[in-house]
Amino acid sequence: MPRSKRRRELRRATKRQGTSQARNIHALSARILLLMLLALIPLVFTTYTQDRFSYIKLASLQLVIPLLLAMVGLTLGPQLKLLIKGPMVAPALFFIASLFGSVVFAANKPWAARGAVNLLLMFVLLFACHALSSLGLSLKKVLITVVIVGTLVSLLGVIQYYEILGQRRLPDNYGELQTPTTIGHNNFAAAYIIMCIPATISLLVSATAVWVYAALGACLFIQLYYLLISASRGGWIGFVASMLFWGLWAYILPSIARSASGKPRWTRLVVLIAPLLLGVSIVVLLIPSTRRLVTEKVAATFDLSDKPVQFRLLTWRSTLKMIRDEPLGVGFRNFEMRYPEYRSVKEHRITGRFRKVQKTHNEFLQAAAELGAFGFVAFLFFIAAIFKGGFAVAKSAKNQQTRLMSQAVLVGITAMLVHSLFSFPLHLPVTTMMFFIFCGLISGASTPAQYMPAEPAINRKVAIKRTAVVLTLVLVVSILQLTSSEYLADYYRSKGLTLKSKRRFSSALPLFQKASEFCGSDFLNHYLAAVCLRNMGKFDEAIGESLSALECNRNDRHSVFNLGSIYAYKGMPSRAIQRFRQVLAIDPDYLQAYFNMGAVYAQQGRRGLAVTAYENVLRIDPTMTEACHNMVMLLEQMGKQTEARGHLLKCIDSKPDFQLYLDLARVYGELGQIGNAQRTLNDAKTLFRSEKRINEALRKLPK
Repeated sequence: MPRSKRRRELRRATKRQGTSQARNIHALSARILLLMLLALIPLVFTTYTQDRFSYIKLASLQLVIPLLLAMVGLTLGPQLKLLIKGPMVAPALFFIASLFGSVVFAANKPWAARGAVNLLLMFVLLFACHALSSLGLSLKKVLITVVIVGTLVSLLGVIQYYEILGQRRLPDNYGELQTPTTIGHNNFAAAYIIMCIPATISLLVSATAVWVYAALGACLFIQLYYLLISASRGGWIGFVASMLFWGLWAYILPSIARSASGKPRWTRLVVLIAPLLLGVSIVVLLIPSTRRLVTEKVAATFDLSDKPVQFRLLTWRSTLKMIRDEPLGVGFRNFEMRYPEYRSVKEHRITGRFRKVQKTHNEFLQAAAELGAFGFVAFLFFIAAIFKGGFAVAKSAKNQQTRLMSQAVLVGITAMLVHSLFSFPLHLPVTTMMFFIFCGLISGASTPAQYMPAEPAINRKVAIKRTAVVLTLVLVVSILQLTSSEYLADYYRSKGLTLKSKRRFSSALPLFQKASEFCGSDFLNHYLAAVCLRNMGKFDEAIGESLSALECNRNDRHSVFNLGSIYAYKGMPSRAIQRFRQVLAIDPDYLQAYFNMGAVYAQQGRRGLAVTAYENVLRIDPTMTEACHNMVMLLEQMGKQTEARGHLLKCIDSKPDFQLYLDLARVYGELGQIGNAQRTLNDAKTLFRSEKRINEALRKLPK
């Protein structure tokens, strides 16, 4: 071969080697980033930093996911068409179109668009996993990572439950103690764990070494035990339903180890899993607190008087009315803003005055309410594509272990979807991330890149230049995303709330305003800034912030109430009353609105209306002694001492209060019932021994 030709061949080989090395580096980087997401995100939400730093960790998702896609794109090079192949690509694009289409019908369009962009990141993650899986990503490594992390999450949950290492359980909205883990609330952790358990089972059944049996058995035991003590009934139902689905699937398409005759051999599964289930059951029965927790939760699952059950049923009924009235949807992530128009009084009384209903606790109903009929069909189409792809992957598996692992992925998705009938795991970053990663693995495995053409040779300089350009673009996109990140806004808001709780309003105000700069479409940031300004006496600025909050969410009753209170402070009673009535139209049991309305009517001299407002306060909360005192003063001015006495007796019966005893004694004196007045003060003397005003009140009584 001539020397010149040999040199050309050598240069071409060098270029091909440089291209291959670059692609290998990019592929390795992508795999590392994916495993980092799987390992770190579920573990960083410690209970100690849940209120503040977890928002920064969430924002990191907005940086890592585009970087992951960039690494995948650099790996594929001109073969980016792999990203548009597969059974789930068309349904995914259809669903994405419905997300952004729903923005048109949203009352808060920036909020809907922001939510659609955040969910688009999850689809980016799906496409990245799809490409990595097509390029030979090891499903076993992914599931091993899931098993390890799921076990750590469960172990930390057990530590939290038994209050080891100084950790404590916290009461939830219904007063029950929750057992948060690194993910947060026990329901959220359960949604994650039921996706991990099938992966653990698949690896356990297909293992060969004894030490692997022991390790995976311990992992499964911890996961099952934590799932029980999480007290998540939706998680339990999702787990049981997914196991039944897997059993049925295994019967139709056997996945357990086969004997030489080709028939499924179930002995191995029974021998491995049955002792673990028995051991978990024994531990639960032997520990009184755990036994009581599990039995009470199981019994309450079918108890319609149980508050969480009642709440879900009432919320679903209201959501169905919303779907009927808004067939085109209310806009993605606008459910919270429209729901107050449909909220029933009974449901409101169950959840309490300060509880906002942001989710309907049913992902399918919420999708129909927010995205409308078109979006709901797209959602179902996407789910159907997941199962179609999963069945295809399991059917074409070359060996038993691959079949088991691919089935475990789809079974985990099934568990989460069943749980979605009772909760909102697809609205939580950790479980949503896991869901889309699993979907990407199924999509990629169902479209393997067997005939991918070779990438044209390029030299090292071109490869470096391409990498630099792509990473620069990713950095620019990520910075733009972070400048409007709601997660960073939540971080500043959480710091501001800490200062606000200490009544340091001047220090908290800049933080709420900073949060508004990151996420101006979040009405809560404007509302909190308005509260600080009101307490600082800057009423005009507070009105501006309140109006900004109402532009974002016209049904935010707290912002409407705050605006009415500001008008009252400014001496504008008619506007204040108008706003208080608007609050009561949204929330008929908003106690403080009635109370402030009574105060405004009293200032106007409209005593009858003020008394009616205070009566409504006591109807909602008979223990609010200040309202009773104010009402009695008004009734005395109106010469209705007998009516005042009746109200006082009821209030004292609900909550004995020293001032109310003084009021009752005074009313008895005005009615000429001196003996009753003396007995009332003597009763007060017995109950409130440290009060020195009782003797003075006794001396003032007529002889």
